[in-house]
Amino acid sequence: MVSRQWWGVSEFGLKTPVSSLMDKVTNALKTPVVVFSKSYCPYCTMAKNALAKAGAKPLVFELDNMGNEGAEMQSAVANLSGIRTVPVVYVGGKCIGGGSDTEKLLKSGELAKLVAAAGTP
Repeated sequence: MVSRQWWGVSEFGLKTPVSSLMDKVTNALKTPVVVFSKSYCPYCTMAKNALAKAGAKPLVFELDNMGNEGAEMQSAVANLSGIRTVPVVYVGGKCIGGGSDTEKLLKSGELAKLVAAAGTP
């Protein structure tokens, strides 16, 4: 039987094994709260602020500061979540959406409950 390795190609032409990117994303999702973000994005800032107000200390991937791997990771996250823009917020391994979704959950009181259930202080 032949083992096949599928490769992702970034807009810059760097080839990274898709399986290793998916492994990195999957392993990150074992963290109680994860944000895939870009440092200049106002919706990303909104999501991170809402999470802080809910008591979360998220693992944050600033994709724009990761070089080629950031673009490839964003593609991997999009394949997993169905969301092609940032931020993409996961709490307890479940995608809760983007910045506006996270802010809405904060205002309803649900975000703090989700954060607490995910095992964050």
